[in-house]
Amino acid sequence: LAVFAAHAPLVRAGAERGLERLGERLGEEVRVEHIEVQGLAGVRLHRLRIGPLAAPKLTVRHATARLDVEALKARRVQPTLIELVGPTLHIRGDGTLEGAARAAMTMVPEALRDMLRGEGGEVAEDGDARPRHLPDVLVRRGHLLDHGGAIEVVEGELTFSDGRLTAKGRVVTPDLGWCTLEGGFVALQIECERPFRQRLPGGLRVEAARVELERRPLKRVRVPELRLTAGDAARHDVAAMVGGLAADVRLGLEANRLGERVLEVALLLPGGGRIDGQGTVGRAGLKLAAEVADLKIDGAHEAVGGTISGHYRLEVDRKKGEGFLEGEGRLRQVVLMHGALAEGPIGPLDLSVEGRLDVRLLDRATHAIEARVDGARVTLGEIGADITAFVDTTPGTMKLRLTVDAGRFDAPALIKALPKGLLPHLEPIIARGPMGFRALVDIDQTDLKATKLDVDLDVRKVDVKGINPNIDFETLRDVFTTRFEMPGEKEDELIILEREQGPNSPRWVPLEEIPALLPLAVTAQEDGGFYRHKGVSLLHLRGSLIRNLERGRFARGGSTLTMQLARNLFLNRRKTLSRKLEELVLTWLLEQAFDKDELMALYLNVVEFGPDIFGIGEAAEHYFGRKPIELAPEQIAYLVRLLPGPRGYYEQFEKKKLSKSFMRSINQLLRRLVDKGYLPEDQLVQIDQESLFAPPPPGFVPVRQPPARLPAVPTIAPGDWDPLDEDIP
Repeated sequence: LAVFAAHAPLVRAGAERGLERLGERLGEEVRVEHIEVQGLAGVRLHRLRIGPLAAPKLTVRHATARLDVEALKARRVQPTLIELVGPTLHIRGDGTLEGAARAAMTMVPEALRDMLRGEGGEVAEDGDARPRHLPDVLVRRGHLLDHGGAIEVVEGELTFSDGRLTAKGRVVTPDLGWCTLEGGFVALQIECERPFRQRLPGGLRVEAARVELERRPLKRVRVPELRLTAGDAARHDVAAMVGGLAADVRLGLEANRLGERVLEVALLLPGGGRIDGQGTVGRAGLKLAAEVADLKIDGAHEAVGGTISGHYRLEVDRKKGEGFLEGEGRLRQVVLMHGALAEGPIGPLDLSVEGRLDVRLLDRATHAIEARVDGARVTLGEIGADITAFVDTTPGTMKLRLTVDAGRFDAPALIKALPKGLLPHLEPIIARGPMGFRALVDIDQTDLKATKLDVDLDVRKVDVKGINPNIDFETLRDVFTTRFEMPGEKEDELIILEREQGPNSPRWVPLEEIPALLPLAVTAQEDGGFYRHKGVSLLHLRGSLIRNLERGRFARGGSTLTMQLARNLFLNRRKTLSRKLEELVLTWLLEQAFDKDELMALYLNVVEFGPDIFGIGEAAEHYFGRKPIELAPEQIAYLVRLLPGPRGYYEQFEKKKLSKSFMRSINQLLRRLVDKGYLPEDQLVQIDQESLFAPPPPGFVPVRQPPARLPAVPTIAPGDWDPLDEDIP
């Protein structure tokens, strides 16, 4: 007892000296409520606080230390064990994880920072570098609190002994669940129950569940399996392309004189391949370069196969808010499969891309950017195209300019370059002759009426010798079978409807048995340039583009009557790139094989007018109990107004009650027919629903008229392509 009484003041004095020295080293106020001496070399500090009372950096309910007796005799404070119960580490960041990390590092004593940087210490037999004289540490019920709101950890437990550290805690902000920390002075690993997620533009996000801190061979932080995923807000095609992509990221902890740290990124493909990039990153920006040589991408995604080669360079200047990506890449024997491309696989194909993309941030609040592509070239097989592009995404003043120039090339070279599966309903194609392609798109949201859409596809000397033998144009002059695919009531249910049609079939209604007003009304609404263009109307496409941009959604298609006919005769209605290309080719071939009257007769005999109602003969009988030649002008207008959405409008017919907007659209069409000289003024009547569906009066004799002909005009008037202001339902 006497020994203890004599020794206690020595322990207390040592503890007080240690606290005083700690305060000097930290440059902070250090206070305790009470110092309790325990045994010959133990001390407990009650209510320890480091930092000012109003904004403490560390508070501890009580801290217990076991001191080295021999060191105490030499008037040195050297703890061998420290136990902290109920500590709270207060961080005051800027609300970001990066800011919280910076704030935490400023709280670490310089000596400990030297240790973390690898300065001083000794190397043990296992290669683990350990600073001298570090005590064992136990932490119970710890709490990490960032007052900026970026991170909070509760229920923390930590053990440090003989250079090895293990810890766990529940991370409530962000919600990562239980996280563990293990390692030593060479490496530390942090792994959490749930991955950390960071949102990216476009509905994308990155996820990481594990972080590693390394000191050898380089001092760096590593994030293995950093995954890129798509959230619910991401488009389906984007989600399909990024699914499964992951990266292994290593970032050096030591910066050069420019503040740059070494960055290594390995893009990990699910099939086992990887693309390695090296560069630097710092507050000023990012520099990253990658070389790829014949990397197999089979298995990277169920939709992709083949090999990739090339070299790429990415630089980002954060201060200027700009960056660029340049390089050259080659895809060889690539097979693609995606619902937006085609119904089946496309390929193999050989594709190369080279050029430079420059991006500049215009406004941080709206994420508006300006992007340019100059000197880019895309080559498919032996066909190459030069591309320039400019886009400004500023809300309300968006601008886009795109040029594509493929120059002159031979048709056989194009057919050879097109991958198998891109035009499945037309293959095999045999053609010869020279052709060329150039295109320009120029859009300014502040002046949409000035939108430019110029396409020069020169196929005047192209001679198609053959296509898929199942496509026989001659049967269209005899008897043929149409096949329509309709969605059923159940999910993924497909209903197939077939009709026997053709000039020699019982269902056929020749143009002479159709009121002359009907073709004129159809062209006035659907395709004002039908009798003038050669199947594709740039005026029509440009007008549809403007309408869709004005509405901010897909409100009107750009298909001409011949394009609709090609789709109805030979293709399905699935919206794929493949089907659209096939539609364009078939449109061109139909325009070469048939005159306009033949095309109009085909269109009116196969077009859909409602559920299981195809052709003008079925439509006239179903809706009005009449033959086509007996239709009154208002009934013709009604049928034509069904064409944009025949199944969508059918419910109104079943109820025998048309909406005010639909009635208004019928009257608008009739008014337009009068204005264009297609309908006499005295035949313009204000329709009512009772008279619209009334059968023909007794003794009614229809007046037969010659086939419709539009007046010849030297140019297409702007209004011809777009007679009615109506959206697709």
